[in-house]
Order: sequence, then C-alpha cells, then structure tokens
Amino acid sequence: MEYKKNFLRRVVHPDAAYGDLVGVDAIIEQWQIHTMAYAQFEIEVDAIESITGSEEYPIVVIRTKLHAWISRETFPIMFPFVQRHRREDLMEMVVDRDFTFNCVTRFQFTEDGRIINYGLEIDFAEALIRIMGDVRHVAELTRLSVISPDATLPAPEATFHGEVSRKVEFTDRSCDGLDDERVYNSKPSRLCVWDSDDRHDYESPNHRFVHRDTTSQL
Repeated sequence: MEYKKNFLRRVVHPDAAYGDLVGVDAIIEQWQIHTMAYAQFEIEVDAIESITGSEEYPIVVIRTKLHAWISRETFPIMFPFVQRHRREDLMEMVVDRDFTFNCVTRFQFTEDGRIINYGLEIDFAEALIRIMGDVRHVAELTRLSVISPDATLPAPEATFHGEVSRKVEFTDRSCDGLDDERVYNSKPSRLCVWDSDDRHDYESPNHRFVHRDTTSQL
C-alpha cells in the first residue's frame, strides 16, 4: 500500500484539487474511502472522450463504468442516515446487488505531466433507478446519503449528529429555470428537492437529478 501511495505522490501534484479538496493526500484518502465503500468493484474504461485545454495544461476526459457490489457495510460510509431513520426497506432494495455506474473522469496535467486537477462524476441516480425502479425510492435514498456532487465522501469515522434537511416533493409542474428549486426530470413525474444549504446538480443522459447538499455535521 505504501508503494502505491508513493507512486501516486509522484504522479499527482502536491496542490492538486478534487472538488473542494486540495492536496495529493486528500485525493488518496478519497480513493481509499471509495474502495472501502464497496464489497467489490471493477473499473472498465469505455473511451478517452477528448483532450482539450492548453498545450501546457492539457485536460483529458475519460468515460468509464464502475461495476460495484453494494453490501451492508456500504451504508455507514455512503448512506449513514438510513438506519437512523429506520429505512431498512431502502437498504434491502440495494444490498447485495451489482450496480454499474457510468462515470466521467477529468484530469488536468501540468507541464511536467503531473495531475493538477481531478474531477469525477458518478451517475448514481441512473444506476439506482435501474435497480430500485421507483424514483421516489431513489430520491429518499439520496436524501439519506452523504455523497457530494463531486462524488467525495466524508471519512468513515466521521460522526453525523445533525438531521437530514433535504426536502423532497413530487410535482407535475415544470421546475426548469427556477434557480432556487432542485429538479429531477422523470416521466411522468418530476421531483423537486430543496433546502437551505448549498445547491448542487447531478445530471445523466436520461435524467437530471438536482439537489442541495444538506447534511449537518456537528
């Protein structure tokens, strides 16, 4: 493990950014947490989508598929509020199931070839809908999660004392264009989720799942 960490420290810039996190050790920690979250997982590279940016700081976009097995041990890491709110019914829908998450990874490199910016998008909503079948269940499970839009996760030893403050409501009217509402487009209904904290968007080819990050940590 130490050999792998030392290798990553050579290829990732010390001040590399990943969402709101800065530093190679923070990125390594996130990779470790994601590894712990799944009973087993495999990453399949679909394609290198594009190479953009300047010659000095090129950006490489890679599309991948994350094949992951969710177990009961996944929940304290990704969905710690499920048991607190006694929603074991949601757990039973996804536990011991094999998921395939569509992912987009962006790397920006420095002139000397080290990663300076790292971005990861994981389409949780699309994969959960395929397994759970009902957008209401997906909305509730997401409401009880601690997954950020950047796909970062808090340290497993973090203790969450606050209550979940995401508000979830179905509506038939369009929420498009309203900056203060969170929207999930899904025929025939549309899910608006909002609260009083920071707003974030999740998008997938067939759905748009938008909400604010609302978990209180004390």
